[in-house]
This record gives sequence, structure tokens and C-alpha cells, in this order.
Amino acid sequence: MILQIKESRIKIFFRVFGLLATTFVIGFLFINYFLSSRNIDRMPMYQTFYPACFMAIVTLVGSALMLRKGLLLRCLLFFTACLGVFIGVAFDAMTDTKMDRNLFPIEMVLWTVFTAPGAAAGTVIGGIMNRFMKKTNK
Repeated sequence: MILQIKESRIKIFFRVFGLLATTFVIGFLFINYFLSSRNIDRMPMYQTFYPACFMAIVTLVGSALMLRKGLLLRCLLFFTACLGVFIGVAFDAMTDTKMDRNLFPIEMVLWTVFTAPGAAAGTVIGGIMNRFMKKTNK
């Protein structure tokens, strides 16, 4: 019985860690693709909502797939998504050879602020979906 409890905790740890790592990598890769495929100087304002919508979907799926219904884990998922975007913008600015982006710290904060509402909404909706899925499975 003790082995079963430890084994299930290990599975839960790896599942949660896998979801957090996947969320970070997807946020990192998407923001790099998004920023490198557009001319940031002449980008229309409505395109700034694309990362928020995309991260809402990513965090919604991640939050719905969590095994436990803890608020701390969902907050960690939200912050991991925002951290992926934050570091992704820094990486994109440092590897960009087309234009000089010496104000990239401000850009990092702005893109994280643009993405945060979508990630928060996805996390909350995914948590609600998870709760309803668990109630219907009982």
C-alpha cells in the first residue's frame, strides 16, 4: 500500500511537471515564431491579441488535464506560461539580426502583459472544466 501511494505521487509529480514544462516550451516557441514572422514596427494593434488567445488555449488544456484541483498548481501553470513568453521575447530580441531592439526589456514586459489575461482566462476555465469532469465521473 505504501508503494502504491508513493507511486501515484510520483506519477502526479511527473504529470504536473510535464504539463508545466510543456506550457513553458509552447509559450517560448510560439512567441518566438510570432515575433520573428511579423514586422513588429508596423504590426496592427489587433494582432497583439493573438498570443493571448493562443496561450488561453494552451493553459486551458493544461489546467483541464491536471489530476488535482489545487489552486497552487493552476497558479504555477499560469506563471509558467507567462515566464515562457517573457523569456521567449528576450531570446527573440537577442537573436534578431534585422533590427536594433535595445528596449527589449520593455518589450518583454509588454508582451507578457498582453498574454497574461488570456493565460489567466484559460487557467480559470480549465480549472472549472476539470472540476465538472471530476463531478461527472463520480
